Amino acid sequence: MKIDHDNNFDLIRIMAASQVLVMHAGLPQVPDWVRYAVSRFPGVPIFFLISGFLVTWSYLSNNGGVGGYF
Repeated sequence: MKIDHDNNFDLIRIMAASQVLVMHAGLPQVPDWVRYAVSRFPGVPIFFLISGFLVTWSYLSNNGGVGGYF
């Protein structure tokens, strides 16, 4: 099975997941300007929106129906 990654959805998802990680990890060495910039990025909604799109896209592009998708 060949997986083509000809989009940047994985990059957007890792940025969104990184935002959640930085905000919830409580790392003291993160500069205040980084915390400020990261707090303005809505990571959780973006992560779930992109993930939902990718799952739906995968389902719709499958020719085997529900059984073939799983």
